Amino acid sequence: QDTSTICSILRRKAVTDRQAIYVISHVLLPRILYKTAIHVLAPSVVQKVQGKYMALCKHKAQLPSTTPNSLMHHHRLYNVPALGDLMAADHIAGLQVRLNDDGLVGRAVRARMFALQKRQGLGVCPSLVPEEVIPYKNNLIAQVCRLLADRNITISVSMAMMLSLPETSPSI
Repeated sequence: QDTSTICSILRRKAVTDRQAIYVISHVLLPRILYKTAIHVLAPSVVQKVQGKYMALCKHKAQLPSTTPNSLMHHHRLYNVPALGDLMAADHIAGLQVRLNDDGLVGRAVRARMFALQKRQGLGVCPSLVPEEVIPYKNNLIAQVCRLLADRNITISVSMAMMLSLPETSPSI
C-alpha cells in the first residue's frame, strides 16, 4: 500500500529521476523495512513491490519499461536499491546482533535457535547449516535461515553460548 501511494504521488509530480530514486531509497524502502522487521516477505511479494517502484524509476528516467533492472541497480548508474537484498541484509544483521547480545534478548534468541535445532533434528546450530532448515510460518529464525542459505552465508554460534554455559564446558 505504501508503495502504491508513494509511486502514484511521484508519478504525478514534476520530479527528476534522481529525486524519485532519493524518495524511494530514503522514504519508501526504510518504511517497508520497518514494517517487515518481524517477518520475511514472500519472494513474489518482494518482486511485486519492487516492480512498482522500478517502473516509476524507469518512467522518470525516460527509459523503456523493458530496460533491465540490473541497469537500474548498478551503483555507477542509478543505484536503485533492490528490496530483496535490503530486506535480507536487515534480517541477517538483526539476527547476528541478537545472537551476540549478552542480555535477555540474546538468551531468548539462542533458546529459540536451540528449539529450532531440536524441532528440525539438526546436529548443529541452524545458522551453520541454513540450507537444511525448512522454513515454516511464524518462525522468523527459520525464515532468516532461508535468506542465509540463498546467499551462502553461515553464522557460527557456539553451543556453550547458546545454552548459556561457560565456554570451558565440555561439548555436547
